[in-house]
Amino acid sequence: MYVISVDPAVGLVVLACALLAPPSQMAGAKWIKERGDRWMVSYRGLYAESLDAAQGMATLKAFNASGRRGREMAERGEAFCRDSIRLMVAWCASSSVGQLLVPIGTAAASTR
Repeated sequence: MYVISVDPAVGLVVLACALLAPPSQMAGAKWIKERGDRWMVSYRGLYAESLDAAQGMATLKAFNASGRRGREMAERGEAFCRDSIRLMVAWCASSSVGQLLVPIGTAAASTR
């Protein structure tokens, strides 16, 4: 309240940053959890299929199915890569927003 009484414009910026920091962190955490859950499902699926393909390589070769299985694994790998990138984007974006609000408010308060 003191900052608002000294300089209303700066006080409002500081207040806005202070009020937006916790909700942005909570929204970011939810976004990261959703992306993280999806990533984990993708990771487990890729791991399970890789193990299955490695253990069943002789059978795949015997039935001439290794090419098809390889293409399926490549698709799984690409999906995992996309899920990994989405998780990193969510983490970076939510971390950046939350981490920038405090310095913005501090900078606004110290400029006057």
